[in-house]
Amino acid sequence: MFNLIRETLGHTTVLHCSGTIVFPDADALHMAVLQLPRSRKLVLDLADVVTVDAAGLGIFVSLYHWAKRTRTELKLMNPGAKLQALLAATRLNTVLECCSVQEMVELLYCSGDDGEESWSLNRRSTADASSAKAERVHASPDDATVCHCFSENLMIGSTVRG
Repeated sequence: MFNLIRETLGHTTVLHCSGTIVFPDADALHMAVLQLPRSRKLVLDLADVVTVDAAGLGIFVSLYHWAKRTRTELKLMNPGAKLQALLAATRLNTVLECCSVQEMVELLYCSGDDGEESWSLNRRSTADASSAKAERVHASPDDATVCHCFSENLMIGSTVRG
């Protein structure tokens, strides 16, 4: 099964992916990205992805072309060792930008050039302070539906359990 948690921080959307990005579920990632509100940067956090097959690689290529067309910066974050080896073997690592945790910290938490609020790693917010938004997306391979359960006021650094 494939799951997504969406986090929006300023002009950056982070999709925390978990499970498998394989046929027939792989297209759920593509559909979810196309349904997202427009953002300047899209980050796919792949830390909890256990398997990617050819269909999943095809979705990554499709998202790469979508990002170029829409002028969205696309990054793959936290790919596991197997996925890194697969990207290298297919030479997709030459077109898909992977980033380290440190690079993501700089991308997500450093102030932007457009004057938007700066986020700090050590920040602990209260309910009335700025917060991240997260959305859990469940993809059903049987009927190709995507169910959205929206949750607001999730503090940066918190986890979503479902």
